[in-house]
Parts: sequence; structure tokens; C-alpha cells
Amino acid sequence: MTRKKTLALVAAATGLLAVLATQNSALADTNEGSDSTLVMVGSDTSQDVMEGLSQVVVNGAGNPLLSNYKATPVGRTVTTRTANAANCTFTVARSSGEGVNALAASIAGTAFNGGGATTPVTSPNMTGCVDVARSSSATISPSPNPGAGNLTLIPFATDSVSFATTNVSGIQHRLTLAALKAYYTSNGTPGSAGSAGCRGAKPLLPASGSGTRNFFRTMLGITSDTIGATGGWGTCVRDTNAAGTPIQEHDGRFLTDSQQLVPFSVSQYIAQQSSQISDIRGRATLGSIDWTDTALAAKATSPVLLQTSFGQGTRQLYNVVQTSRLGDAKVSEAFVGGGSDVCQATATIQAYGLATYAQCGSTTLTN
Repeated sequence: MTRKKTLALVAAATGLLAVLATQNSALADTNEGSDSTLVMVGSDTSQDVMEGLSQVVVNGAGNPLLSNYKATPVGRTVTTRTANAANCTFTVARSSGEGVNALAASIAGTAFNGGGATTPVTSPNMTGCVDVARSSSATISPSPNPGAGNLTLIPFATDSVSFATTNVSGIQHRLTLAALKAYYTSNGTPGSAGSAGCRGAKPLLPASGSGTRNFFRTMLGITSDTIGATGGWGTCVRDTNAAGTPIQEHDGRFLTDSQQLVPFSVSQYIAQQSSQISDIRGRATLGSIDWTDTALAAKATSPVLLQTSFGQGTRQLYNVVQTSRLGDAKVSEAFVGGGSDVCQATATIQAYGLATYAQCGSTTLTN
């Protein structure tokens, strides 16, 4: 029996909500340059599932409601509106944080400077260029600041975050939360496992602005996002590779050393493993976090399949919109309430390794 079939049977037997789909999704942005759809940018954690959803979420006449622009490849230029191409051409947002910033700039009519390009293409006036920001974090700090309560985070699915190491690793594949935190708060020479204080590890992080980085920090109880700061990441941590390239989340190809570890989305791992999306895991294998036992008891559960009871490593994924637009016909039909098109597309959500969420479509969470 193949590993994929074994995993599928385990999921069915244990009632886990992850679905290993076999069909391949398209590998491009959807409904590009449309002047009538809702433009989405931001998190690469949810870029693929939103790509799948943008192909099935349509209005009563069968017309698409969503245009989805991926965060990867990082540094590319997109044009989100044909009628306003001069302003709506920019280097695409590469993370949750940049996606929220692009949405805020669209609301404020200010410039947006996307990241990840040697020479980013800057939009001088983003008015109407972005409608929705994908976010894998509930904590957002948009710049420019649209004011408290002016953005609403609408949850639609459940994900888990664990850590990944290389397939042959000097790091244990099962760690307590305390042990994982110790790696990420240790001080020594960055990237040098042999230096005093680094505990024989080379901990990596996605680049600043990543929703997964922000969630992982909160999960570990680290209060500052600055490497080397009091209450922040330890100086053993790096968020670039040896060449200085910012580490992109959920890309296992950044793991090149048996002493490295990095936070990784479980749903992304599942979707890549099942070939639902491009497989960029490289040498990465998922580790398991023991949420209850300090002695690494055998009951620690491996997160090869997404589990909705995955301790505090479970998170929701969000689509962020301007609060004043919740009553907009397209926004409402696509995202608002359990009966919205996105919330009803449970098969598509599960096909990307995610679990459904009981409060899908809730509009109670604002910035």
C-alpha cells in the first residue's frame, strides 16, 4: 500500500479533517486584471486554497467574484486592474503583513512598496487596487493605519503550525514546547550550531512580516519580533539563508543543513505532499510538538495529518476586508456568514489540507 493511501485511511479511521486530494490545481493567478472581481493579495499560507476557491466562488450569473494573486514567486510584478493599470501595477505582497499593508494603502489612496524584489515596482496610489488581504495571523498592524476597527478579519479555515527539519536531522523530530522555545531563544553566533549557547541547532524563521512567523512567536510566548532583543528571538536565529535571501515560509528548500529547523504549516505540507500544489518541501519533514508532557511521552502525536485538537499550534486563516464593505454584495456573498460561498466550499478547503472552521464567516474580529 502506498504512503498516500495509508495516510488517507488513517485520516478516515481517526476522523481527522484533512483530505488528501489527488487533482492538481493551476499554478497561476486567477482572474487576472479583472475590473469586476475582488482582488486578493497577502499570505502564502492561504494563497493556494484561495486560488482553488477563486475558481468555484461565483455569483448567480456564474461570474467569478475573486481574483487571487499569489505571494510567490517573490518579487514579481502584477497588474490587478486593467482600467487603472498605471496605479495597480506593483511588486506583489509576499506575506500576511504586506498583504494587509497593500489593502490599507488601497483604502487610504497611498503608495505601496511590495517586498522581495531587487528593485520593487511601487504603486503611487493604490485606490481600488486591492480589496482583500489573505492573513494567516489574527494580529495585524497595517501601515498606513486605517484606524481601529476599520478592518475585519473573517476566518474561513483551520490550520496547524509545527516545525520542520531535514529528513536526516540532528534535531529530534519530537519536541516539547519548552524545548522548541529554547532553540529559538538561545543566544550565540547566528547560524553556528557549534557556538556556545546554540544548543547544537540552527533555528530559522520566515522573513519579517510573515503571518506564520508572527503566529509561531505567539505560540512560543516570545514577546518581541526582533532577533537579539529582550524578550525576542535569540541571536542563534536567522531569517535569511547564507546568501542573504529572506526565508520564504513553507519552502522546505531553505533547509540545507541537518542542524536546521523552521516553522511550517501542516496544511501546506499536506497539500504539497499530495501534489495538490507544487511540492517545494525539498528535504523537509514535519516534526511533532508534545503539548502536554515534559518527558516526551510516546503519546505525542505526529502532525502528518491536520488535527483540530493540535494544542495551541492550531490557528485560523483569515480574509481581511474593509469593515465598511461588509455589506457590499460581492464581499457579503463571498465571505460573510456560514452561508457564504467560501464557507460552503468545504470540499475545496479540505482538498488543500485544511480543516473547516465552525465560525467560518464570522465578522466579530477587527483590527
